[in-house]
Amino acid sequence: MMSCNANKERSERKYLNFFKQAKWQNESSIDAEARALGRFESH
Repeated sequence: MMSCNANKERSERKYLNFFKQAKWQNESSIDAEARALGRFESH
């Protein structure tokens, strides 16, 4: 019982880390796109 619960927590933490990383990468790519768009529109 305990090991099953610990395994569940470990996989949830792994998923949360993955989700945070994906969210950060997504935001940084959106930021890069916005910067590229701003550069394109300013010309």
